[in-house]
Amino acid sequence: MARKGISMSCKLRISGIHYRELKQYLYPGDGKEAIAIGLCGRLTLKDETIFTVHKIFPIPYSDCIVREELFLDWKTDRIQPILVEAEKNGYSVLKIHSHPSGYSNFSNTDDDSDLKLFESVFGWTLNTKNHLSAIMVPDGRILGRIIDDKLTFHAISSVSIISDDIKRFEQNNDEGLQKREVDIRNIQAFGEGTYQILKKMSVAVIGCSGTGSPVIEQLARLGIGKLVLVDPDVVEEKNLNRIINATQEDAVKRRHKVEVLKNAIMSFGFGTEVTTYSDNLYNNMEAIKTVASCDFIFGCVDTVDGRHLLNLISNYYLTPLLDIGVRLDADGKGGIESIHGTVNYVTPGRASLLKRGLYTPEDLLSAGELRKNPEHYANLEKEKYLKKAKTDSPAVISVNMFYASLAVNDFLARIHPFRIEPNNKYSIQRFVLSDPMYLAEEVEEDKLFIKTIGKGDISPLLGLPELS
Repeated sequence: MARKGISMSCKLRISGIHYRELKQYLYPGDGKEAIAIGLCGRLTLKDETIFTVHKIFPIPYSDCIVREELFLDWKTDRIQPILVEAEKNGYSVLKIHSHPSGYSNFSNTDDDSDLKLFESVFGWTLNTKNHLSAIMVPDGRILGRIIDDKLTFHAISSVSIISDDIKRFEQNNDEGLQKREVDIRNIQAFGEGTYQILKKMSVAVIGCSGTGSPVIEQLARLGIGKLVLVDPDVVEEKNLNRIINATQEDAVKRRHKVEVLKNAIMSFGFGTEVTTYSDNLYNNMEAIKTVASCDFIFGCVDTVDGRHLLNLISNYYLTPLLDIGVRLDADGKGGIESIHGTVNYVTPGRASLLKRGLYTPEDLLSAGELRKNPEHYANLEKEKYLKKAKTDSPAVISVNMFYASLAVNDFLARIHPFRIEPNNKYSIQRFVLSDPMYLAEEVEEDKLFIKTIGKGDISPLLGLPELS
């Protein structure tokens, strides 16, 4: 009889690339069970663990001794090199198999099989305390559980698929969240299911000024369950024209932007939980991991190294990212040369912001030097050893709010698809306001980023020596 332990706060994330591979392999169309083994990185926090699929190894159908609709017996010899890699890198092992019958639970046969397999797995992976087992049913839903080193089972609270559409499979779907009058209009537009999803979601917003504050305003009023706000700066008079809810008093007292916005959200009375970090992400590893634990990230930064860091977080921890870039070119004489902006949706393994041409390696080097050593950067830039980093440009609330709304609506389309065309057509959205033109594009895979997809906590963090 399988032992069930006290519920642990654990989640599983799978990239769209691996999910499609699994679905195709586990359901080849013959109505028989199939199996695959995965290696998972981990994001370990004080109160929860998030497992992130790094690699998938389908077990060949020919390795199955018995393969039927309700039963699968397979040779385990092939997984020995997988276990060696797991032990070497500290990965958790995931066993995932199909239930063609549609039975959406673990059977007694599954219990016996898991106990036998993972007793052996723990013999190979001496330093890993938890592994995983999962079932995929015919409609693509995934049910999962943790197996600890005492061979006790614990349910996974949710399984998320991070792709063009974001799917979330809840183990215990509580639809009894209390609704208020203020929530009814959101429910009327997006339905009860999306309302429930938003209430349970955590979203990080990095950069809480021009585009960040209107993004935060919209997310709070949509009913997001938790917001994580990150920005090292204080409110100044020069940015009162575009930070929603900021006042002259905030500028005079030099209050941190994140605290001003948190106070505003709390005053709404919507019940949104708010966590703030008045710090640069590069200087706070706790903030990095808290952002990585969120279900979604909005990047509202205008620095190259900031964008690069968020792209790394997205890839290592399988956290979807929306990057917002706005540019208003003024002629300095009261006229406007151009207004254009771009919203980039980034998912693990797909083209990075670097590959999309938002910046170059030289830009990244310059931005990093400016952040770490401003005086040295100034000398190198003066001597033409470094490319000049981007400086401030004009910004007004009407422009910023337009592109912030474009991004928030894209976020909503990912969790509640409402477009006529599929979401993969909208990886990049460009809108030129000065010469009205809208373009949407799709992107390809990124071979470099696929190598680090789902690695989770490693040393140094995100593979960056400065975060060691």
